[in-house]
Amino acid sequence: MFPLPVFLIGFNPGRLRDDVMTLLLNQGATVEGEYTDVTTALKDVVDPSACDALVVLQATNEWEVNELRRLRRALPGLPILALAGYDTLMAAMRAGANQVVTLPPSPEDFEEALNALAGQFSPGSNPAHRLIAVVGVKGGCGTTTVATNLGAELADRFKRAVILTEPTHRVGKLADTMSIQPEFTTQDMFRIGHAIDEVTLRRTLKEVWPGLAVLAGEYRSIPEHPPQADQVMALVAVLRLMADELIIDLPCTYDDAFFQLLAASDEIILVGEQKIPAIRVITMLTEHIRRMEGQRGVFVVLNRYDPDLAGFQAGKLARLIEADGLLTIANDYKAVNTALEAGKLLRVAAPKSPALRGIARLADLLQTYRDPDPRKHKARRGTPLVDDSDAGSATALLGRLGRVLGLGR
Repeated sequence: MFPLPVFLIGFNPGRLRDDVMTLLLNQGATVEGEYTDVTTALKDVVDPSACDALVVLQATNEWEVNELRRLRRALPGLPILALAGYDTLMAAMRAGANQVVTLPPSPEDFEEALNALAGQFSPGSNPAHRLIAVVGVKGGCGTTTVATNLGAELADRFKRAVILTEPTHRVGKLADTMSIQPEFTTQDMFRIGHAIDEVTLRRTLKEVWPGLAVLAGEYRSIPEHPPQADQVMALVAVLRLMADELIIDLPCTYDDAFFQLLAASDEIILVGEQKIPAIRVITMLTEHIRRMEGQRGVFVVLNRYDPDLAGFQAGKLARLIEADGLLTIANDYKAVNTALEAGKLLRVAAPKSPALRGIARLADLLQTYRDPDPRKHKARRGTPLVDDSDAGSATALLGRLGRVLGLGR
C-alpha cells in the first residue's frame, strides 16, 4: 500500500485521468482530493513545509511546467510526480518534480516511480533526508572542522549520502577548509531564487570524499546583502531531498533563518568549548530548543576538550545542560592544524588523531539515537550519554559556574 495520500491537480475527466486513477489504485494509493489547478490547491495549504502527501500533475507544455515550478516554489518539501512528454521531461525535472513518468504512463514505469517516492517520503522511513544542524555557539570553536569531518564519518562508516553546506554564512569557510574552488556557491543559488531545482544543484555540488558533497558559501567576495530566511529555507528544502544526511554548518546569528533551521532539524549539535560564555549559550539554546514543537535530538560537543580543566569536566557540565548526549573531542591542535593547512579531512591527514576518534563517536551516537528499538538507546532524555574521559573534581568552580548560569548546584 502506498503510504501517502494522493492529490491530483489539473486532470480533466477523460481517459488519462481514468488511467492514472487505475494505476494509483493498483498500487494501493488513496486519492483524497482533486484540484482544477495549482492556484486552487494552494488555497488549502496549511503548512508550507509539509511533505506528507503526494501530488500528481501533468507537465506536457510550457504552461503546465510553469505551474509545476510555481507549486515547487510554494511547497519546497512536497513530493511531486509529473506526467510529461519526451519533449518536456527535462523541463519537468528542472521545475522540481521528484519523479517523472513519460506519457502514456506504463504500469511498470508508474510503479517504479511510486516505489521510489515511497522510499523517500514514507512516514518513519528515515534516516533518509535527515537535517543535522551543527551549531557553533561562539566564533572560533571549530564548528566547521566538526561538521566537515562528521560528514565524512557518516558517509564512510555508515554509507550515507551526505551533503554539507553553509547557507547562512555571508562569507563561507568550507572552500578554504577543504581547499576547493567551486564554480558555484550558495550565493549563486540565492540569485536563482525559488526556481532552483535538483538538476541545477547537482551540478554545483563538489564531492570531497566518497559519499560527501559540499555546497560552499561564497568565498570569492563579500555579498552586498546577507541571505534571507526564505532563500535559505528554499535551498535547504531541495538539498534535503537529495541526500540521506544534510549537514548545515550554522553559526549563532539569532535571526529568522537561524531559528527556522533549528526548528526544521532532526538533530542539533551544539559545539562549544570549556568556557563560561560558551556554556551560557549552550544552556540558553538547549532550553529554547526543548520549548520548540516537535521532537529532535540535541547533543553537546565540547571541542578541544581538556579533562583536567577543573570544574568543566563533561560529567559535571552534563548536570547543568539538558541534552540527549554530551561528548568531547580531544584538543589535538597539531593534527587539526595539519589537516586545515593541507585542506584535507582528518581521516586523510591524521587518521590516528584522537580528535577524529571523538568525531567518530559522535557519528556513532547519532546512529544509536535513531535506532527504533528503545532498548538500544544510550541517549535518552533525562539520562544523557556522557563522555567517560572527564576526571577530577572542583566543586567550588562548579558552584560558581552554576551561579553564573542562574542554575542550582
